[in-house]
Amino acid sequence: MRTNQKKFYIVMSDEPRTTVSYRHGTSVSAVKEAMRLAKQENKPFYVLQTFALVTPKILIDSVQDARPTVESEKAAIVEEIERNQIPF
Repeated sequence: MRTNQKKFYIVMSDEPRTTVSYRHGTSVSAVKEAMRLAKQENKPFYVLQTFALVTPKILIDSVQDARPTVESEKAAIVEEIERNQIPF
């Protein structure tokens, strides 16, 4: 039984990279799948159970306009021209 619950079981082999494509809703379903895969692949499979769900709490304090004003851009250009003696 595929589940979208927060608590579930997964079946995986002990490899550096593994893809989990199914969340089992019961331990019985997961063990049956592990047994099927172990026979088919001729290697061990693990049944893992979720035990914690960690979710971040992200808050946006504020959004501010950070665009420079035309005056500050103009002053920065003038200052750069004067400092480097860039002729027009």
